[in-house]
Amino acid sequence: MTNKRQYFNVFGMIEDIRNNFDIATKADLDQLSWRVDTIKEKAEELLKNFRRHTRTGSIRVKRGRKVEGESSVVDLIVKVVGKHSDGAGPKDVVKETGMEIYTVNYALSKAHRQGRVQRISRGVYVISDGRL
Repeated sequence: MTNKRQYFNVFGMIEDIRNNFDIATKADLDQLSWRVDTIKEKAEELLKNFRRHTRTGSIRVKRGRKVEGESSVVDLIVKVVGKHSDGAGPKDVVKETGMEIYTVNYALSKAHRQGRVQRISRGVYVISDGRL
């Protein structure tokens, strides 16, 4: 009789244990961490949008809709620009109203075309001739 030695593969044994007992690997944990971070970012964005739209009532403006208590979006933006004696930019208006930046940019350019605000420098507007 010959003496046969049995060799075992440690890595194979570890793989068998991991598969049989459902033990997570570092790659599994990294993927799970990435998914949790993605969900967290989306939840924060939703919460930010919710707070922005509920801060002053129904502020989300689409074509043809008006902001509550104002005759138009342009009127609201002209009033906000009028509060700033040294001029206000789109970011200032967004902070005060919670509107989307593209809505503010469009309304500011419309107010400028109507002559209700003047552009004193790039991105800075003031009320023209004291009109509100």
